[in-house]
Amino acid sequence: MESFANNEILNFLWLYRQVLAIVLSTMLLIIAIVKWWDKVKYFFMNMSYGFPVFGKIARSGKDSQVRSDGDWFYSEKMLCEDFYSYYVKHNKNAKFYEKCRDYLSKCQELGRRKKGLLLNLLLVFLILFEAVGFAYVLAPFMVQNVSANDASMLAWFTAFLLSIAAVFLTDNMGKEIHHNSLIKKIRLGFENDRNNPQSLEADNKVKLETTYLDDDRKSYIQMLNRVPHNATVTPTHPWTIITVIYIFIIAIGAFMVRTYTLDSIETESVNNAVSPFVTSGSFSSSASPFELPVEAEAANQLSNQKAENEKNSAVHMASLTTFIILSVIFVAIQVLGIMFGFLYSLSGVESATAWKYTKNFNNAEEFNNYYERHRDQVARDAQAKLSALQERLASRITISGNEREAMIKGFGHKSFDNFLKTKKYNEEQTQISLPQKEVSDSSVNLTGKNVHVIEDKALEKGNVSVLNELGDISNLDDQDLVMLAEELNIDLELLQRKRKIQLIASRNKA
Repeated sequence: MESFANNEILNFLWLYRQVLAIVLSTMLLIIAIVKWWDKVKYFFMNMSYGFPVFGKIARSGKDSQVRSDGDWFYSEKMLCEDFYSYYVKHNKNAKFYEKCRDYLSKCQELGRRKKGLLLNLLLVFLILFEAVGFAYVLAPFMVQNVSANDASMLAWFTAFLLSIAAVFLTDNMGKEIHHNSLIKKIRLGFENDRNNPQSLEADNKVKLETTYLDDDRKSYIQMLNRVPHNATVTPTHPWTIITVIYIFIIAIGAFMVRTYTLDSIETESVNNAVSPFVTSGSFSSSASPFELPVEAEAANQLSNQKAENEKNSAVHMASLTTFIILSVIFVAIQVLGIMFGFLYSLSGVESATAWKYTKNFNNAEEFNNYYERHRDQVARDAQAKLSALQERLASRITISGNEREAMIKGFGHKSFDNFLKTKKYNEEQTQISLPQKEVSDSSVNLTGKNVHVIEDKALEKGNVSVLNELGDISNLDDQDLVMLAEELNIDLELLQRKRKIQLIASRNKA
């Protein structure tokens, strides 16, 4: 029976080898795309601008609309915005690396990691392995009024769904076990803190960018600020309950299906077999001297029947043992999936982000150099595409007066570098416009990290003398202020204030 099952599986794999190859290749492709999705998107976005005739530069070169707030064309601004979305992803430095390490350390997940490509491939293999077993069990009992090939295909489809569900449930159960272990540590730290215990209330202001905000808090509070929890800060077990029930049903169900199948095969074999007992009327009346007496013939038949029964009983027990081993293998695979989910999971709210940025670097210097190279690459690509677009805009035979004025005014400073400076300036202005109470509160709470506040005040005092030497800057626009601030190393906020004061003074004189 076992050899029959193996032959059936091999025949099925050979018959649907092309379908299985397509499914396996698709799964590997999906894993690769997910892993390198940002690089794939950037490649196609960059290529879409440089593609001739149908590329974005070729189509945007016909754009003649000037933005109302400056001399940039819409097509130029759109190009810079597209590349900026990738530039800002690489706008990280050594300080951000240290923040990521600090965040992981405070939620006690420093050193943990998520599943890599090899483990994901192993999960794909486990899915295929489970699907083979499920398909063989389910195939004989699928829809009876269809062809054998259709029934086998339906069985495989159902088997894949069951296997994918098993991988999903076990992975979430493992993650839940790890998450509950962190919750237990928080609860244990709170219960053991008999000297001035702190209430179990999380600070919602603590994020990856503000990870130093709770440096003065106790370790279990720091973990509480980063790990999701319920109102009572207690472990929960929904995934564990669902997964255990699922594994129990599948393991017992598969065993019972195999057992009933074996019983039906044995019953059919007995019914089709020739009865070992020969009736009295079946004996020939010939006088052959070699014929055994009736009593001897019956004893011989009983002996053969006993041997056959013992053989069938041994085969039956061997089959049952095999079925038990298959169920144990199924349970073992699920336990392995649970272990993977437990060992390769991150429960912190932003732990996955922190791990993603730090996983491939040994120190902050390596991190800084890597992102600096990628920022420069994106900036070079953006400037190359922007220059190509500007050349295409300028090469048109007929241009309007507004376009010509915009080109002349923007010559020399409509670059991706100045676009970045303007972006930075606008972000700083947004921070300045925040309510003063929020800014002051965040500065006070940065215990041990207030040095930058003092440095900013000292820098402001030092810039006063430089500002006093400047003449009238009321006629300068925002981009001019950005360039002036960089050239004189002056805070943009101070320049803006001086310009605003001069504008008010000029209006009062008028």
